[in-house]
Amino acid sequence: MGHYNSGPKPFLFYNSWLVDKEFDRLVKDWWSSCAVQGWSGYVLQRKFKDLKGKIKGWRGYTRSDTEEKIKLLESELQSVMESLESEGMSDELRGKRSQILSGLWEGYRIEESKWRQKSRLRWLKKGDKNTSFFHFVSKRRRAKNQICRLRVGDTELNDPATIKESIRAQFQSFFTREELLRPKLKCTNLVKLSMADKRFLDDTFSEAEIWDVLKNCDGNKAQGPDGFNFNFFKHF
Repeated sequence: MGHYNSGPKPFLFYNSWLVDKEFDRLVKDWWSSCAVQGWSGYVLQRKFKDLKGKIKGWRGYTRSDTEEKIKLLESELQSVMESLESEGMSDELRGKRSQILSGLWEGYRIEESKWRQKSRLRWLKKGDKNTSFFHFVSKRRRAKNQICRLRVGDTELNDPATIKESIRAQFQSFFTREELLRPKLKCTNLVKLSMADKRFLDDTFSEAEIWDVLKNCDGNKAQGPDGFNFNFFKHF
């Protein structure tokens, strides 16, 4: 189970990156520097693809273990508290303790945000330190959703590539069936839409309507194939 390899991990945008001011600046620079020609849908798709590659490179270059940082800061805080007990309060120790507590709070917030997002749980008290709980839920969810074996007819599949191909073929069959002849309704007394209603339904969406829907959506939703959630779109 631990050695099961289902292929490369898909890209996932983490909300904790939005806390990093450098990331905010870099995304804007990357987006504006990507010049793509073509129709708007193609341009948007290519720019997201390029941006995803840039973020992966940035993440690999600046990747650090938040848990290790937290442990180090907790150890430093313990040392400072022992110094306070033995030496008494001083401006230097007070400033050092304040700096460590600020770093700890930031680390707790980033780590909890990451695991809360992985567990896909909505939590009211975001200030609570529930990282272990979110970590447990995330691992249980991943184990539950993982497909290690698949039975197709009388054959049991164990290879990840074969399982993926079988699932793809199954879904592909839903869209390749022959079109069936369906009966047509011949009713003269059906209620019909007015011309004003028809024009309203055919009218294009306004920018205000699109922004209104976007702002009222849950930030962690719409985790599509590109890996960007609504928090990314709201922020940028």
